[in-house]
Amino acid sequence: MSVRGTVLVVGVGGLGTPCARSLADAGVEGLVLVDPDVVDVSNLPRQVLFEPGDVGRPKAEVAAARLAGPGRRVRAEVARFDASNAAGLLADVDVVVDATDGAASKDAVHGLSVAAGRPVVHAAALGSEGRVLDVAPGGRPCLACLFGLLATGDDADTCARFGVFPGVVRAAGELAAAAALARLARPDAPTSGLRVLDLGAGRAVTLSVTADPACPVCGPGVARPAFAVRDAARREPASAVPPAGALDLRDEACPMNLLRARRAVAALAPGATLEVWLGEEGAATVPSGLASLGHAVVASAPRGDALVLAVRRGPGLASPGAGSGPGSIDAGSPGAGSPAGDGDAWLRRFARQIVLPGVGEDGQRRWGETHATVAGTGDAADACAETLARGGFASVRRVARDGDADVVVGTRGPVAARFALARAGAGPLARARGALLADAAMRAAIGLPATTDVVVRDDGTVGRA
Repeated sequence: MSVRGTVLVVGVGGLGTPCARSLADAGVEGLVLVDPDVVDVSNLPRQVLFEPGDVGRPKAEVAAARLAGPGRRVRAEVARFDASNAAGLLADVDVVVDATDGAASKDAVHGLSVAAGRPVVHAAALGSEGRVLDVAPGGRPCLACLFGLLATGDDADTCARFGVFPGVVRAAGELAAAAALARLARPDAPTSGLRVLDLGAGRAVTLSVTADPACPVCGPGVARPAFAVRDAARREPASAVPPAGALDLRDEACPMNLLRARRAVAALAPGATLEVWLGEEGAATVPSGLASLGHAVVASAPRGDALVLAVRRGPGLASPGAGSGPGSIDAGSPGAGSPAGDGDAWLRRFARQIVLPGVGEDGQRRWGETHATVAGTGDAADACAETLARGGFASVRRVARDGDADVVVGTRGPVAARFALARAGAGPLARARGALLADAAMRAAIGLPATTDVVVRDDGTVGRA
């Protein structure tokens, strides 16, 4: 079955890959995929269109090649969406999905799309939280009616910095796909509201949204801001050289700079000191991150292009690992197990999960010791199994299912758990339900509270049973 229309997906990552794949599976005739980045090994646990062999290749091009098929137009744009190219990208599309990762990027996509009269589906995920909002052409209301402008020019709050649970980002991406399909069917329909998932707090709700007359994006007669997204800072050639024994993190991105720093400091004897060299990105996050773990930054000074810290290890601290189709998926899968024990390759691959409060290196290792059985067929079971495997489970076995529940997932390893999904259906909403089931299993496997009564309704809204 074919769905008429073209959807522009801005951001081909943890949100955009499941969204784009579900839109293609639903038969959407045209897709435009926009992303400036290349595939990184740290993307593999969440970004479902990428495999290890894709590392280093442009995300938009890889995704477009995977989704190409008879009767479907898929175009890749290896670029950042901004005011310089927005008019061309928006000219022939019917719906825009904002699947970007960063406040300034979201401001630009949302503001420029609303100004062009295009319906927008906003999707976001960070930590344990996900949210989706569909916006009618011209807004009234829009995202900025709720939150105002999100940033002042940088992309500070991103999952790269703070991490995200793979089931949360997968569910948000699937809900965004369902919202985009609904917008293609009824472009001028009122918004269905802000869907909020907060699985760390056991909360799921759909909030009503009202227009703000003073909204900077869709308010009548209000001066519109100029939207600009700052390119990632590039370090100039070094003007100073770290001494032997110092930890040089100037070229390391978030969250790896913090993870490597805390691992190195935790390896010291209590009271010992380490010199750490940071680039611009690390300077904004690593000092506070180390302080929150009980370490002391006893000196901090700029040196050339770097910020140099002297960090003293706190007394009696825990190791850095402490957490604040039918068949089998095993250690050969894109996300399963530990590809290199617990070295830097393993740390880099699962960094967005290890940085999460309550997970840490120990939690990721426990996932690497956990075996799951997913009983069931269909889209929900597929999404559940894929999320567990990519997230780092040691193995995921698939079996058929007879009985009242559509999907049952059971785990064995450090902690045994079993959860059932009574009704799943098909399409992106079923995949969102399967991703939420996987999230419950992942949390239970490391001893975190699991939310099992989130309801994804057939109209795409969310709530509690």
